[in-house]
Amino acid sequence: MSNRIAIYVFYEKNGEVRDYVTYCINGLKEVARDILVIVNGSINDDGLQKLKDLNVEVLQRENIGFDFAAYKAGIEHIGYDKLKNYDELILTNNSYYGPIYPFSEMFDEMAKRECDFWGINRHPKTNDSIKVNKKKYYIKEHIQSYFLVFRKSLLESDDFKRYWDNLKVFLSFSEAIAYGECELTYYFEQQGFSSSVYINFIKYSELINNNPTILIYEQVVIDKCPIIKRKSFSEYKHVLYNFSVVPNTSSILNNIKQVNAKLYDCVWDDLLALYSLDELGYLINLYDIISDKYIHSNGLKNKNALFIYIHDEYIKTKYVNLINSIFNYLDIILICNKNDFNQQFVNYDEKIIFNAEVIYEKIMSYDHVCFIHDMDFYDIIENIQTCIKKDFAEITIQALLYNKLYIANIINKLYNDARLGMYIPMMVPHFHFNQFVLSAYMSNGYCDDKIIITNNMFWIKTKVLGNSFDAFRRFLNLFKIGDVNSGKILVNIVQDERYYIKYCAPLELANAYIFKLFNISQSYMFYVKYFNYFKYCFYKILSPFIKSYKTKRLFLKKIRNDLRLYFRKECR
Repeated sequence: MSNRIAIYVFYEKNGEVRDYVTYCINGLKEVARDILVIVNGSINDDGLQKLKDLNVEVLQRENIGFDFAAYKAGIEHIGYDKLKNYDELILTNNSYYGPIYPFSEMFDEMAKRECDFWGINRHPKTNDSIKVNKKKYYIKEHIQSYFLVFRKSLLESDDFKRYWDNLKVFLSFSEAIAYGECELTYYFEQQGFSSSVYINFIKYSELINNNPTILIYEQVVIDKCPIIKRKSFSEYKHVLYNFSVVPNTSSILNNIKQVNAKLYDCVWDDLLALYSLDELGYLINLYDIISDKYIHSNGLKNKNALFIYIHDEYIKTKYVNLINSIFNYLDIILICNKNDFNQQFVNYDEKIIFNAEVIYEKIMSYDHVCFIHDMDFYDIIENIQTCIKKDFAEITIQALLYNKLYIANIINKLYNDARLGMYIPMMVPHFHFNQFVLSAYMSNGYCDDKIIITNNMFWIKTKVLGNSFDAFRRFLNLFKIGDVNSGKILVNIVQDERYYIKYCAPLELANAYIFKLFNISQSYMFYVKYFNYFKYCFYKILSPFIKSYKTKRLFLKKIRNDLRLYFRKECR
């Protein structure tokens, strides 16, 4: 271990110290002899204990001045004279996940370079500006401050102490960026100190005239950057679409899973604590087109079952055929409302009368279960042809139980991904149908930031339900009476237990999904293009002649509604 000291700044609104924090600090301990953790603001008791268990010093302070004020507080707490005894000082924070690759690899590479201070990435000079106290500030070329390393030559200088002594307390985030991050590099370079960065600055300045951490796949997979910014999965969502055709957050997660399974688990733990699955689905691919060709069999070593709730007196023919086709491949458990229901001859392993406790106990005796039923949840949707409802019901079943090999691949994916808790059927993008599905769910109190379990059928990893009997009982009771909100309870259970949900569909249906999406996107582009065109013409030509603000708004509303009607017609 080298003679280094690290100052790690931690801030979280609720004061919770999640696993990605402790993982990063443990990574820093491999390259730093001493670590001081600065807590900006509050921290809960469990979080404080987690930090103490790492055998690091903890300093808690009021959350003012952002990271730079915390860096300064840490430096003054250690003392300038004591800092001179170290070869390097690391300033970093909890704004990223890492190390994906050991920090030692980066430090070994940087040891070969002659410089007085360095970082991971250098932001290029841009023509973009940020508002600081109502004034424009143009971004200078600078080393990004989430990871800075100062060497002995700079630590022993008067300029180092002078910089931190004169540093003012920043009152806004834009001030911290402009006068903190941007000016730090400029200040020390003006004093004659040399700088360097781990990631090739020339390469990225040619690729993008903006924040290089946006190009996450290039940085992490190609250039082995040891960290990925947390906001890559949230705040960057609009920016990523501007700088890449398809954002690569899903590829990044898969890469992290392959090279560092423990960090992968930490990333999901943090993401599921901060964001709804619907928000994450905007960037992370939560859709699986699953092959029906045999791939792996690890999951089949576990206990797996198909639970079928028979609501009607007679079992529908499609379920008879389905059960016969997969009998002896999965355990078949029938759930019915009474013991003497009429039935055609079918193969099944067990029949149980509807009782929440019995069903829960039986489900928990398996590792993975599929839950289907013969109820028509789409009956809540009015103004839709029966044939369309029937098609969607059939597709729901196909998306979960296409054939034996498809089932094997679903089980295998649930088995191999520790954070994947549930598969639900993918909704075919049919605009006219989907809008009525969504409106029906919303009118029944369904939260619009939650994934919708259409028709309440799913595959689930049963350990997800281990601590949630009461919630699962509420799901069953609501489900039995045909309440669409029953699916909402399951979504909450899965996310509260820090698992994520994916949509699934067989490969054969992929062409239909893509074709429908293409039609919808084309029509939406038409809608956006022509509405903006009419809006431009209106303000340029007609607006001067219409003095009433109310009349202007009504006119634009009429244009927008007419275009929406055309858009809906095109998407059917």
